[in-house]
Amino acid sequence: MKTMTLLELECILGRKFPYSDLVKEHSSVGGGAVRDWLAGVEASDIDLFHISDKVLSLERFTNPDFGGKKIHHIYIDHNNTNELLYTFDFTINQCAVSLQKDVDGMSFPNGVLVVTLGDTTLSDIKNKELKYCYNQGGTHPVFHVKRIGKFTERGYSIDIEEVIRMCERVVEEKDSPQLDYDDGEIGR
Repeated sequence: MKTMTLLELECILGRKFPYSDLVKEHSSVGGGAVRDWLAGVEASDIDLFHISDKVLSLERFTNPDFGGKKIHHIYIDHNNTNELLYTFDFTINQCAVSLQKDVDGMSFPNGVLVVTLGDTTLSDIKNKELKYCYNQGGTHPVFHVKRIGKFTERGYSIDIEEVIRMCERVVEEKDSPQLDYDDGEIGR
């Protein structure tokens, strides 16, 4: 994973990150909203990841939306942003903005906003290549396969080898319980 301060990346891209106000000590903006900002397109919603289920419970009531965009409050058990990104399904989604108090050996008492990216996230977004995080992606591979359609509609391409890897993951998980996915959830 790669990290840099949000300010550095804003200077490189020439645009401000619109969701900075949502980032708190135990809550990070990650996935699609950050990916879309990096790509220079408008996000349809915001995924706000919480390090604690107690924070999640509080945030659901204080931040149901932001600037007209629905906020999806998500709790994934993780100790840091790197661990969080290892749970994401595709490399283009391995991006998050978090508040960190220690950066490159320097201490910031009030914290500084940091962007964490997967090793190939920026190039995969730029080249519109969809690559599956085979050993990392969450626990619902059928859901991930269904999401391919959403990304191909947005101009992303996926190599047949990636699809095969995803199908192998589905076969490996064949004993997992059947899950009923809401089509609205797949389309995010």
